[in-house]
Amino acid sequence: MNKLSILFSSLTALALSATAQTAWDGGGANTNIDDVNNWDNGLPSSTNAGTIGTGFTARVVGGTTYTGYHFTLGSGADITGTGVSQAILDGGEFTIDGGSVAALRGINLSGGQLVTVDNGSWDLRDRNTSMTGAGTAVVMNGGTVTSSNNRRFVLALGTTFTINAGTLGTGGTFAGFDGTIGDGGTVNFLGGVSNFTEFGYTQNAGPNGIVYNFGGTSGSVTAAGFDANTNGQLNWLAGAGISLTISGSTTWAEAEYNAGRLTYLGDDSTDLGLTWAQATSGGTQIWDFTGDTLTLAVPEPSSYALLAGCFGLAWVMLRRRKA
Repeated sequence: MNKLSILFSSLTALALSATAQTAWDGGGANTNIDDVNNWDNGLPSSTNAGTIGTGFTARVVGGTTYTGYHFTLGSGADITGTGVSQAILDGGEFTIDGGSVAALRGINLSGGQLVTVDNGSWDLRDRNTSMTGAGTAVVMNGGTVTSSNNRRFVLALGTTFTINAGTLGTGGTFAGFDGTIGDGGTVNFLGGVSNFTEFGYTQNAGPNGIVYNFGGTSGSVTAAGFDANTNGQLNWLAGAGISLTISGSTTWAEAEYNAGRLTYLGDDSTDLGLTWAQATSGGTQIWDFTGDTLTLAVPEPSSYALLAGCFGLAWVMLRRRKA
């Protein structure tokens, strides 16, 4: 075999390995996802992406760590769980695209694990879901994430939860987010609908609690109660169209602003140099607070100067035209 043939064969093998896939066929002695006999082309990995399709049910086992698994749960497929503790997804990628996840003792995430919810559902069941390790993330682009037993996500430093679309919490049974005994992670509300029994920073975080970023052009966050803490941050991004409602409380926003936890682009009340009254009215207005709901004012502070400049330019052009 000449060098050109060897090179071609090597490139072909590399291309095939890069696009390899494995599908769940349920041929194993049990339904555990780490049983290689349940997959038609070996266990799922970063170079051998897996798919669990319609009609199949797979299982995770409490106390077991599944490292480097890359797979998608398709429409009509389910993942259940067994055992007395949480299973752990570690350092892989898991996409829920129409299927249903309801592991009895829940699933923890670690080591840079990415969970993407495009469609379908994920129920935390009767355990909190802990997220640890830099880069560990959940991204919601659709679907629903709920807790049938009022559980929550526990975010450690370096972890993120982002909701772009979909529904987070339904029926008043989702407890929201918590921090670890240490610094908390980051939650990005960029769209969708979020409903909590209680909204707050953390129950037991360290010097830096959870940071909540509010952005996107639409969406809502609603909670039945508010658990204030000395740590954490409610940070509004430029152009945010999302709202935050703490049902029945007409004082929560002012209290958070005065405590330095309600911020705009990372700036707190001291940085902004504004009283609450100034931050919610007149030419320095940043937010609109009506009843129990907080939104970003339209136009925003940064827009006032632009509008003033546009009006000034129009006035100059009109004067010149008349002259």
